[in-house]
Amino acid sequence: MKISESMEDYLQSIYQIQMDNEYARVKDIAEDLDVKTSSVISALKKLSERDLVNYQKYGYIKLTKSGLLAAAEIFEKKNSVSSFLSEVMCIGKKESRKLAHGLEHHLNEKLLTRMEALTLYFRKNKLKFCDVKTFLEKYEKEFESTLDKFKAGESVKVLRIKGNKEIKGRLFSMGIIPGVTFKIERKNQGEPIEIFINNVRIILREEEIVSIIAENV
Repeated sequence: MKISESMEDYLQSIYQIQMDNEYARVKDIAEDLDVKTSSVISALKKLSERDLVNYQKYGYIKLTKSGLLAAAEIFEKKNSVSSFLSEVMCIGKKESRKLAHGLEHHLNEKLLTRMEALTLYFRKNKLKFCDVKTFLEKYEKEFESTLDKFKAGESVKVLRIKGNKEIKGRLFSMGIIPGVTFKIERKNQGEPIEIFINNVRIILREEEIVSIIAENV
């Protein structure tokens, strides 16, 4: 029985609340998901129609047997993704939990199994995990080259754009997007960089230069 991502979030919220209490209340779910009580009531009606929760107006909320099974599966998936991000990808636990909340909806069984296997592998092989962690840290510092690392005359390919929406919007409007290639025409220490892209010469400011991740072509 397929349910929407939004309904999965409600199931997971009820599941977590129910782990600490025997039941959930509308206000508990609203606070947990930061939504209006009217939205919770609407979701509960839909879940009740699918026999996933026992819910009566102004009453307590409990997962049915089917709901408990579905919620437990969602909970396990989120934990698996969160563990992979923190233990294999070396992302902080708080950020991992936040990222997992969105990612768990989009993983098929095969990918999830591989992620769980890698997490288990590195738990059992601490030394190899240390090698991976060192490499990731080194990559972030040395190998992820921003435009200021390249020389005049070099042609580069944009891999991704960092920075806030304003910087990204400005660069995108100039045609500097992931996948595009251009040549660095002029570069002097501490000065703006001049590039040649789509038959146009463009001067880039410091904040734009360090927002462009690129590689040689």
